[in-house]
Amino acid sequence: MPKLKAPLFSLKATGRLGKFLALAKRQGRNIIERRPIPTDAKSPNQLFSRHMFTKCVDLWHLLSEAEKQEWESLARSRHMTGYAWYISQCLRPNPGIYLPLQGGTMTGNIVMGKNRLLELPLPADAQEAASKAYTDALILPATQVEPSHIDPATFDDLQDLINNTMSAGRTSGGLIEASGAAGNIKVNLGTGFIKTTDSPIGLTRSFNWVDTIIVKGALPGNIIDKEANYIYIDYSAGVPAPKATTDRLAIEFNRMFTIGRVYRDGATLHIVNSGFNLANHTRYNHERLIQVRGFERASGGVIAEKAARYLTSTDGVFFLGANKLDTSAQDTAPNGVPDILTRWYHDAGGNWVSNTGIEGASAAGQISNEHYDTPTGLADIAGPRYGVFWIFIHLDSDLHVVYGTGSYKLADAENATVPPLPTAVSAFATLAAKIIVGSADPNFTSIVTAYETLFPVSTPPDHGDLGGLGADDHPQYLLEAEVLAAAKTVKLDDFATPDDNADLNSSTTRHGLFKKLDNVINHFLNGKGNWVEVTGEAATKEFFVPTTFGTLMGNLGNFPCAICANLNDDAWVSFKVPHDFSSITTAELVVICQATQAAANWDIYSDYAAVGEIRNTHNESDAVTTYNVTLGEIEVVGISGVLSALAADDYVGIQLRMATAGHNVNVVGVRFKYS
Repeated sequence: MPKLKAPLFSLKATGRLGKFLALAKRQGRNIIERRPIPTDAKSPNQLFSRHMFTKCVDLWHLLSEAEKQEWESLARSRHMTGYAWYISQCLRPNPGIYLPLQGGTMTGNIVMGKNRLLELPLPADAQEAASKAYTDALILPATQVEPSHIDPATFDDLQDLINNTMSAGRTSGGLIEASGAAGNIKVNLGTGFIKTTDSPIGLTRSFNWVDTIIVKGALPGNIIDKEANYIYIDYSAGVPAPKATTDRLAIEFNRMFTIGRVYRDGATLHIVNSGFNLANHTRYNHERLIQVRGFERASGGVIAEKAARYLTSTDGVFFLGANKLDTSAQDTAPNGVPDILTRWYHDAGGNWVSNTGIEGASAAGQISNEHYDTPTGLADIAGPRYGVFWIFIHLDSDLHVVYGTGSYKLADAENATVPPLPTAVSAFATLAAKIIVGSADPNFTSIVTAYETLFPVSTPPDHGDLGGLGADDHPQYLLEAEVLAAAKTVKLDDFATPDDNADLNSSTTRHGLFKKLDNVINHFLNGKGNWVEVTGEAATKEFFVPTTFGTLMGNLGNFPCAICANLNDDAWVSFKVPHDFSSITTAELVVICQATQAAANWDIYSDYAAVGEIRNTHNESDAVTTYNVTLGEIEVVGISGVLSALAADDYVGIQLRMATAGHNVNVVGVRFKYS
């Protein structure tokens, strides 16, 4: 039907009238014209526009409801539907909000999200996109792959990294086995890396070698009889190949590497497949350290006794394989908060027991002096016998003790070996010390570090500590009862009933016994075997010891000495008391005075002790006595008063201190006279 705006015969009528006429207004006049009837030319532009329109409509239908509502919202201010606004933007000439579906030029970034570009052709231009298949098949030389580096860097690519850090060695294959002919060997095909020059940073390349037969014989390169033949890969000629040599030092470090060794005994071969393997080398080395070295000490971890059988350990550095472990110092004594000591022994059922508290009469943290371990529980250390205790440092620093398994004589205790261990100790701790304790003794008999000794057996201090003395199976020795019976029938001089005869006394012609003593205090035996009286002073001995050290060392004329020129300046002299010492005749410091004083004030101190004693077992002083001295004279200062308990073989330290300013003195040494 006709579609008009305004009445047909009005001045403003427009629109179409039927299929053939149209009313319109042009140049101010109302006209009626024949409607043009377009033809479907199907030109390329028309086809492209239709194609694009169809694609845009299809894309509209692919939008989610939320996306369509967003387009509706954007279109509302334009008095359009969301669909119309979307189609107008979709059909916008490039550049629009979308690239044309065919052709076009992009002026911004494309954010693909999780979408992909598919069916890319092989790239021909330097700026073309490439497919995954293309890049997967692309192999870059190592010289074009750059690890992170700081410019300028001499070594800046992957090949440099390989050359500088990788050794020549085998990666797979290369099994050595006997070949068909007796005495020949076959090196099976294998793979590896090798350097092409004899340089530790030479070009390193991967390669394969083929099955190779090395024949027996007497020439270099053969498998030589009665020799150790080292089998190796050699690149020195430019092609890696298996070879043999009896001179291992001839195998280079870079262009060659070993894969095993062969000993030929006639037709019999002894083959070891070993050599240098690159594959998983770090892990294998770690496992080797674990199996061979275990939980290994680098420093510290020293065990000592504190008070009555408590333990201390110092900070330690240990390694478990290639892992560095630091342990902290421990102190199990009950001062402050004590560290934990874990005891290990068996219960009546043969199970391991861990105990961190009281054990018998021993407090927490204290080593027992009562018990040793048995498969059915603890047993008493019989007196006088010794227990052995094995001290371990745990991976987490705390101390563990495993009880020994016997009530020992001392020699047997020193010879005792480590008993079976609980898993918590064997897998998580390292042996630090061996402790020996006497039954009911308040302190350790000995504590021996496991780091510096293999626990050698020492000579027992008591003959009764020797093992096996009770058995009557030593024909070269007499038992106690036999000795006593023999002694009752023997006298020293003529093996007869004891009397006062001197049949075997010594003389000028024979060895023998002393004659009977006459009980006179000043009688001495002379060279003719007679007792004679000695009058006058008894024989004495004397020595002089120069000053050992001082606050200031120097000389006064030709006398070397310690110079005490200021308040509290010190001089020290140390010496050893002779073995034949009985008593002090004279002991005095020799000094040269630097001022005339009626009461020179010098304090005298002493420390002295025997081997095996604390250095200041004896500690004495004289800060009261003053001395009347004259400038420049050699004087003596008595020190016998600070050596009141002196004994033979003691080590002595003497100190003189200037106690009053101006009482200057030079100390030359000690004069010691004794009998």
